Amino acid sequence: MEEIQAPDRRQIAPGRNEGRRVRTLRAKAALMAALAALVVGALLTVGCGGSSNDATGPSGGSAHAAGEKKLKIMFVGHGAPSGDPAVQVVLNGFKAGLRTFNAEGEYRGPHNTGFNAADIAKLMDQALATRPDGLVLTDPTPPGLNAKIKQIVDSGIPVVITNLGAGQARATGALTAVVNDEVSNGKAAGDRLRAAGVQHPLLMTIPPGIPVADERNKGFLDAFPAGSVIKLEVPLANLNNPVAVSKALQASLAKHPEADGVLSVGELFNAPMLTARGTLGDRANQMHWATIDVGPQVVTALKARQMDFAVDSQHYLEGFLPVQFLAFYIRYGLVPPLPDTLVGPQFVTSDNVDKMDAAIKAGVRGS
Repeated sequence: MEEIQAPDRRQIAPGRNEGRRVRTLRAKAALMAALAALVVGALLTVGCGGSSNDATGPSGGSAHAAGEKKLKIMFVGHGAPSGDPAVQVVLNGFKAGLRTFNAEGEYRGPHNTGFNAADIAKLMDQALATRPDGLVLTDPTPPGLNAKIKQIVDSGIPVVITNLGAGQARATGALTAVVNDEVSNGKAAGDRLRAAGVQHPLLMTIPPGIPVADERNKGFLDAFPAGSVIKLEVPLANLNNPVAVSKALQASLAKHPEADGVLSVGELFNAPMLTARGTLGDRANQMHWATIDVGPQVVTALKARQMDFAVDSQHYLEGFLPVQFLAFYIRYGLVPPLPDTLVGPQFVTSDNVDKMDAAIKAGVRGS
């Protein structure tokens, strides 16, 4: 697959290139260790019953010393525990990490994917009541959640931020944030559509205020001349209503006949986007279609050449790596080398999507 090199988001003083190189190598070593653990898990399958650690995907092998105390690691996120394919891939990685590193725990999230800081803070309190050894947390709204996360860290419980919360590890005291550079994700998608000849893309997104979407939007807008992008902002209340989202897209495309491409900024938009595509007849085949995040409908569409590409954020690693980092820190005092541990992105196209089938079926990629 074609890789996109995401920029280093750290602030590094001039003249310290060697230190930056060493830290980058350490970060790569941490990722390689995680991938090695995945290989171990695939080869050394262990049976799991009906515990909260069950998951589709590679079974975790032993990556801990005999007789070592089992850790409790809780995960609190903004995504619904069922119904959101991207969240499911993150959870597959989390549960495999629990098995691999001799830990137990569970995920707690809202019934519907949402970004209400007060609701997420309550879920954090509930997770704390279980007396965990460590916490994995998403940070979708830093102004509303950072003080709470810092309070948790100051109480002595180590935290790893994941999925959403790039750049927030230093502000909260978390060990690291396992994330993507979302500005780069958006810019890469925009550059690729523009290279395909798109001049007036329609951007399917949400209203300003959620950093992950804001950053993807910024990167995408930076790839096109000012005023050339058509924005469709779907209210947060409609995120879990695919019929409403599809109708909104159809109406926007009817209003803007100049639109020659569509980008969805997230997994929840993909099915409605493809439904709308199916109503356009010949016009659909004259347009370019793309998304950030890979889901089951996207895989089918890529195979049928109904989409140009998807930007894969490698969500499995956003579940697996936090458990590894917490286990190594709690047991051995090993600290992740970077405040942001970047895990993506990659392009998935019709030419390479077949290579993903095994990983998709294993729950490691895409759906």
